Amino acid sequence: MDNTIKQQLIETYINAYNRFEIDKMLTVLTDDVTFENLDNDTVTAKADNKAEFAELAQQAKVAFAEREQKIMAIEHLDNLSIIAINYSGTLAIDLSNGLNAGETIILTGQSEFKFKNGFISSIRDIS
Repeated sequence: MDNTIKQQLIETYINAYNRFEIDKMLTVLTDDVTFENLDNDTVTAKADNKAEFAELAQQAKVAFAEREQKIMAIEHLDNLSIIAINYSGTLAIDLSNGLNAGETIILTGQSEFKFKNGFISSIRDIS
């Protein structure tokens, strides 16, 4: 797949993510998309298809009052794109890990995207 198309898919996904537009996020994903969120090598969230991904996205939408992923760098390989991310989000609810509504989370990390048939087939968020 052409790198320009990969970048457009990623940017569509990230922009929709930042605006809490779950339906728009889903338009660039395969039905069998896989998703993993890793924090210090521990999987904290996982989805094995678009329906599970939509459920996770809805849970995150409720948890955050605002959030932003900012692409700092991007590297396109054969069927993989790796983006360096700066992330910030303000919680809308208290979390079980002790973080409270109104607190801001700031992270750096990377996201790995794989592609199939003109769509994103895998997302791995690593912080």
